[in-house]
Amino acid sequence: MSNFATKNKPTASEYLAATDTELLERLNNSSVQSEFPFIQSVVAVRTAESQRNTNEALVAKTMQLVYATWAICAVTLIAVFVSLSCK
Repeated sequence: MSNFATKNKPTASEYLAATDTELLERLNNSSVQSEFPFIQSVVAVRTAESQRNTNEALVAKTMQLVYATWAICAVTLIAVFVSLSCK
């Protein structure tokens, strides 16, 4: 068990710096009811940050796919025009 999980009164910055495992240990071992919503809030914020990072990465990959599709279309049109002009 970690030091954070057994600490008497951790500060807000210690909650934010704690790992997910430490937060879950504290949540499971704590008898202070008012601490539950706070720990759940910290976990919810981390989840939201993770989703935001994932969404940003997904948008970046989608833009790469769009640019690649445009490039393929442009090359195809150029090839068609070149082949038509050679006839």
